Amino acid sequence: MTTHEPTAPASEVDDPRGGPQRGPVVLAAVLAAVGALIVLLLAGGGAPQEPIPGLPDPGRVTGWGLPLSRLAADLLAVGVLAGLLVVPLTMRRPGDDLTGRALRATGAVRWLAAGWAATALVQAVLTYSDQFAVPVSRMTFREVSGFLRTVDQGQALLVQALMAAVVAVAVRWVLTSRGALVLLVLALAAVTPPLLTGHAASSGSHDTAIVAILVHVLAAVVWVGGLVALWWHLALDRSLQERAVRRFAAVATWCFALTAASGVVSAWVRIGSFDELDSAYAVGALVKVTVLGVIGLLALRVRRAVISRGPGSWRSLAAITAGEGC
Repeated sequence: MTTHEPTAPASEVDDPRGGPQRGPVVLAAVLAAVGALIVLLLAGGGAPQEPIPGLPDPGRVTGWGLPLSRLAADLLAVGVLAGLLVVPLTMRRPGDDLTGRALRATGAVRWLAAGWAATALVQAVLTYSDQFAVPVSRMTFREVSGFLRTVDQGQALLVQALMAAVVAVAVRWVLTSRGALVLLVLALAAVTPPLLTGHAASSGSHDTAIVAILVHVLAAVVWVGGLVALWWHLALDRSLQERAVRRFAAVATWCFALTAASGVVSAWVRIGSFDELDSAYAVGALVKVTVLGVIGLLALRVRRAVISRGPGSWRSLAAITAGEGC
């Protein structure tokens, strides 16, 4: 089966405001995020520490590389979801061909998903190094492959890498909105494997904790991905932006509700009973829920006010972003 790239109308392909100018912005955002993480690691004591004599140490490559690879994987995953979310935010009908901004957004997904897959593999290797205190220079292929095949964390990251790779390859053949929606579901599924091996997987009320964390993270990444889609792919197209903002408003409302509800469920799983409601953790959780509710209501009012006077300007988009970002 041969592939071909549909061409968008000349007015959109030749638009000087299109994709080329986004590269420096994205690079600057990535560098800023990496710099912020390094500062947080240094300030919060998360940077690699001097090894304790007599205890095995994975080395500074792992100490620095593991949190940075996690950050890179998260950023690339959001970028993939943002590119694919452009389609449901702007399409008229699922059977329509991809053109214009949607076509360019899915084109960017190819490289972002490939980077996500590669970063997940790097993260798997460094996770092995960290868990077994084996420096990267001393690892063997047999040891790492065994970790990827038999240990939960390795299996999860390997599955994530494979799913991201499928997205990177399959997006080349996606020519319709319906196909992009299928890939969006696959990309969301690719977010989940590492979540199944985290702290929630070994906590009490296992099934409830797992469902809560899945809902919490998926709602959050859709929320953030939608904001990135509005700014990265749609900020310069007023007609598409207006439609996208209205649709995103509905999606954001559901994401907020799901994020809040799943957060409450996760907190309750950790609290365990009404007798523990006076504990420091329970009080902190109640304060967070209250603050989240207030912020959510304020953001909803801002969103409705902006949409009522017509989204489609930088000021309107900034107002909605500020409200959602809070």
